[in-house]
Amino acid sequence: MMGPVDATISCMTKPFRWRGRAAPSEYWWFALALTIFWIVLIVAVAWPLLMIAAEAEAAAAAGVPYDIAAMSQARVDAVFAGAATPILAVFTIWTSFASLAVTVRRLHDTGRSGWWYWISLVPMVGPIILLILMIIPGDSGRNDYGSPPGGPAPVRSSLSDVPAVPRANVDAARRAEEARALRLSRMNN
Repeated sequence: MMGPVDATISCMTKPFRWRGRAAPSEYWWFALALTIFWIVLIVAVAWPLLMIAAEAEAAAAAGVPYDIAAMSQARVDAVFAGAATPILAVFTIWTSFASLAVTVRRLHDTGRSGWWYWISLVPMVGPIILLILMIIPGDSGRNDYGSPPGGPAPVRSSLSDVPAVPRANVDAARRAEEARALRLSRMNN
């Protein structure tokens, strides 16, 4: 299980990694961190604009002329001045790709193609379906998109003195058995 800091760092360093799988903890911690960041940013940007409205209302109540256009433009310029706007634009694009990539990897964890992301464009039900796909647990074993996130679960033996069989040997034996069964079925036909 991945923690919030590890998940955020992992997602922010892999914005263009579409292959592989993402654990539910990686997806949900990153979604929470991104949501908190955007709420704080929106409040920080909206606060000066709310102050303009409060000042205009107070001036109107006192009968003092208030040039709301000039004051609002000055406040908006102060909020969006300098290097903040280009940095915010780059950060927005970066986090958009990171969010899309971790969503695709999370869909891979459930055994689905990343193209399922586009179901969110279906009005009303699409986002609900995508939310359900993000909530359901991933495949416990290897699927078409790779091994489980964090590696396979350790194989434990019920007998303390017998070593556990490595997973690779079990997979190799299963594939050999499947190939043998396929050959036998072809010979019988």
